[in-house]
Amino acid sequence: MLVMLNSRLMVGDGEYKVVEINKNQFKQVLHKYISNYKSYIGYPNAAKIVYEITGTKVELNRDATILKDGDILLMITLKYRIQNPEEKSTKHGDHVDDYQFHLGFFKKTDNRKEKAKIRDWLSRDAKIVYGNWNYW
Repeated sequence: MLVMLNSRLMVGDGEYKVVEINKNQFKQVLHKYISNYKSYIGYPNAAKIVYEITGTKVELNRDATILKDGDILLMITLKYRIQNPEEKSTKHGDHVDDYQFHLGFFKKTDNRKEKAKIRDWLSRDAKIVYGNWNYW
């Protein structure tokens, strides 16, 4: 399934591959998967830009993003960080040039071994900093 996001945050355990695309490629990808996509676009200005580029009205959705193995990620994100978060949906992102576009792929992985390695690494690192303190 195509998952449309206004963020490039990793929302689940797995492997991500992401490349920058242009607005024409963004349009082509959305049109290719128009019958099988879910919007997690949470800001009206981002939805407005998607409509301007593609002619497709996307549903606003502030739910937590859920990814499944094999999902294709279509992302529209601001090129800059907003200093006052209260202005995020009202005073920024009015123009297509405010945005960058990315295409990504998600592969769910069994991360038990990786999580164990990270716990071990954090425990060793914490001991260096905090002595015998054990984070886990």
